[in-house]
Amino acid sequence: MITVHRVSRFYKPIFSPTFLFPSRTVENRQMFPWIYQISRAPLYTQNNTRRFIDKSQRREKHSRIRDMKGGVKTLHALRALIKRPISTNVPGNLIETIRNRNWQIVDRDIIERAKIVDTILKYTEITNDHMTPDLKLFLLTPRCSLYYDSFDKIKQKLDQVEIQTLTNPFWSIYWPGGQGLVKFIFEKQTNIFMHSKKDMNVLDLGTGCGATAIAAKLLGIRNVMANDIDKVACIATLMNATLNGVDVQVSWDNLLDRPLEKCYDVIFIGDLLYEEELTEILIPWLLDAAKKGTRIFLGDPGRHGLTDKLKKYLKLLRQYELPENTRKENNGYSDVCVWQFIN
Repeated sequence: MITVHRVSRFYKPIFSPTFLFPSRTVENRQMFPWIYQISRAPLYTQNNTRRFIDKSQRREKHSRIRDMKGGVKTLHALRALIKRPISTNVPGNLIETIRNRNWQIVDRDIIERAKIVDTILKYTEITNDHMTPDLKLFLLTPRCSLYYDSFDKIKQKLDQVEIQTLTNPFWSIYWPGGQGLVKFIFEKQTNIFMHSKKDMNVLDLGTGCGATAIAAKLLGIRNVMANDIDKVACIATLMNATLNGVDVQVSWDNLLDRPLEKCYDVIFIGDLLYEEELTEILIPWLLDAAKKGTRIFLGDPGRHGLTDKLKKYLKLLRQYELPENTRKENNGYSDVCVWQFIN
């Protein structure tokens, strides 16, 4: 069962090593997308009503159920073919491109970088099955073994670096808040980036898989910083950037420790509001940034950290319905909102 520790100095909650066990709590089923619905849901739903007027109705009911079984099995087979990820195996030339890219800034502090890259390549796959299909990302999907297996089951087969890489894999999921935020960026780029793109400084706070930072870079922003306290997330972000033909800067400093020293034109925050304690730290930090003229945009599906106190500073810009696969993976969330933080 997943254990979520309440923390105040980290961007996201911490998993216990058994992060892949299905949780029976509603909140954890909502928060962690790969653990509950797909591995537990049946292929079809039977009507529990057993009251039939006569035998002919019972036979008719059973016939409909048999037809449903066959139809749903066929539908799932077709869907697997139509909506399969871009690639289940990363092409060799792409692997070499990722391995040989400029890792200098990372290698100074992360001596296991090469092994982490290989672990991500091994246990994730390239997919664009999400709200922003223009982005290709290394993600944990239902076609990956880790999507279903418990951590304890595979832990004995892993070395220490692989265990550290896979213990807190927030970077392996494209969270709903991030998906909605990136979709909004693509749709409203002229309203968001009001000045010359070459001169703008953009920060993606709690970047995770790096999708928001990559989207900004694809739209021509020259200076994009992807920040996450998880060094593995920073490596995954650089891999995803390479996959999409761009490059971003990364930082694993805890920027919430102090007011921003650098002035950013835009700050993006996608699906970061997991804890009310974190929100209490985030509000004064955002107020300080907003006073300096920074425009701040948040994407969130309605997590606990989206408190009434925070909402006093938020203006709703857009609401998107989540796609079917994202809804199934995030029980309880059917849509995602994009907000602007107003001082």
